Amino acid sequence: MFARRFVAVVLFAASVAAALLTSAPASADISAQDQQFLDVVKQLNVPVNSDADAITIGRDICTAVDAGKIQPASTVRGVMSRLQAQGLDKGQAANLVWGAVAAYCPQYRAIVGR
Repeated sequence: MFARRFVAVVLFAASVAAALLTSAPASADISAQDQQFLDVVKQLNVPVNSDADAITIGRDICTAVDAGKIQPASTVRGVMSRLQAQGLDKGQAANLVWGAVAAYCPQYRAIVGR
């Protein structure tokens, strides 16, 4: 149980670091879900290099929540900590998690709140 959550959080942290630090080409095929999340990213002024990077972060948040749903509180805290370690403040991190869940994995709204 712990190992699965730990691996998910580590992979998530690595993808966030890569997305915030490297540039990737923007995708021409942005879905309604992607646009919903991109709107959140822009509202929060989250520094990303491209839309593709932001979309990757959003989807990876849901992957981490899915992998850690057995222990949701510690999983969400881990995701928030990783986002804050990448330079986001607590409010940005929380809203980014909520935005990702709303866009990509609404079945987990009860796990992350709101």
